[in-house]
Amino acid sequence: MTDRLQPARLDPGSPVPLWVQLADELRSAIDDGRVRHRLPSEPELRDAFGVSRATVREAIRQLRMEGYLDARQGRGTFVVPRRQFEGYQQQRFSLAARLADVGKEVATLLSVEVRDDARAAERLEIPAQSFVVVRRLRGVEEDVVALEEASVVLPEGEVLLEAKLQQGSIYEILEQHAGVHVSAGMDEVSAVNADGEVARLLGVEVGQALLLVERRTFAGARPVEYRRSLLLPERIHFIAQWGRMEGEPS
Repeated sequence: MTDRLQPARLDPGSPVPLWVQLADELRSAIDDGRVRHRLPSEPELRDAFGVSRATVREAIRQLRMEGYLDARQGRGTFVVPRRQFEGYQQQRFSLAARLADVGKEVATLLSVEVRDDARAAERLEIPAQSFVVVRRLRGVEEDVVALEEASVVLPEGEVLLEAKLQQGSIYEILEQHAGVHVSAGMDEVSAVNADGEVARLLGVEVGQALLLVERRTFAGARPVEYRRSLLLPERIHFIAQWGRMEGEPS
């Protein structure tokens, strides 16, 4: 069964690309239940919204990447059932857990202090304030993998001032000693080059390519932490799964 849409008017004069506007409209239609089963065909969407075939395909591609849609050859494009979609949200990447998988995880504590961090406040979208800032080198035994700087809000972060930070997860410390459960977050990954201090700490040449993972974490709607991790790319392998693959349990 193909669901019917009441298309909104897209704005060709907007700085927002038409495919983004169309993806937003289709996403909203799925979220509020206007589209629950099968998406209208590409020609139907093209005619309904007055856009090109390329625009329709790019919008659908984006929603497939987000796990909203599943294209079935010869049958059409279908909405991923909500329980299935929610069951396969990407889990939080835990460097501590990954390091523990391959050996004894060791963290060299460089510093822990209370200080202002304008960048953390800006990224968490909160007023300028002081944080507990923890800087650590992370690795397995003597093999350094990452340089990490975590800025945790006060007063929750105060427990880190007395904690043993040479091993393990900051999130476990926050949960066990401050009652803070990190329930959501966002990771952004980009490429950067090592400057002099970073190169010295990681034992690499100045200018070497690194992976920068910027993380914002929340307990419910409350901001908890902003973290910058610089990782040696040859030692890190990210896998992101979305949707549900054939044969996996629902």
